[in-house]
Amino acid sequence: MFVLVLTLETLFIILGKFKDFNSWIYGLEAVVLCAYCIFFFLKTLRVEEYVNNVSRSLLIVTGLLIYESCCFFIFLFYANLVMTNPGFAVSLWNVHNIVYIVMCLYISRAFFEMHKYEPIRS
Repeated sequence: MFVLVLTLETLFIILGKFKDFNSWIYGLEAVVLCAYCIFFFLKTLRVEEYVNNVSRSLLIVTGLLIYESCCFFIFLFYANLVMTNPGFAVSLWNVHNIVYIVMCLYISRAFFEMHKYEPIRS
C-alpha cells in the first residue's frame, strides 16, 4: 500500500504545477494518514492488557487524525474554491488554522507526558 501511495504522489507531483496548490496530493495524503491512524487505533484496541495512563503515541495519532479528517475536504476542494469563490476560500482556511492548533496542542501534551513519567536520575 505504501509503495502505491508513493507512486501516486510522485505521479501527481510530476504532472502538476509547482506554483499551484495541488488538491489531489493533499487529499491523497489525508486519506493515507487517516487510514494509518485508524490501523493504529485498531491495533491498540486488540491489545489484551489494560493501561491506566495515556500513551504518548496515542495522543500524537489522535491529534493527527483530528487534523487530517477535518481538513480532508478543505484540501480536496481548495484549488477549485480559490478560482470560484476566493473570499470563502480565505475564510475557510481559518478552520484549517484552528484544527492545526488543536493538533499542535495534542502533540505538545504528548511531549509534556514524556517528561512526566521519566525516572529521576542523580
